[in-house]
Amino acid sequence: MALIILKMEISTEEYEQLKRKASMWDSSIIERDATVVGLISMGFKTKEIASQLKKSPRTIEAYIATLLWRHKAKSQAHLVAIFLRSELIL
Repeated sequence: MALIILKMEISTEEYEQLKRKASMWDSSIIERDATVVGLISMGFKTKEIASQLKKSPRTIEAYIATLLWRHKAKSQAHLVAIFLRSELIL
């Protein structure tokens, strides 16, 4: 987790609050990523994932494309393998 503080003078309390917020944000993204990749690993198609998560199929397609790019995966199967190796999904 990277925490960038542009303001040089910051109280310890402000720093701790920023750290907590950053931590919550990171964990929610990892959880969402793992959920989508977990559904892919179970053989769900984009429309089925969209239905499960109450999102549009186009939103899920874009999200999967972002995951592929972010993790430098060549395919959805490669993405699943990356998540399995890092133990983000079981």
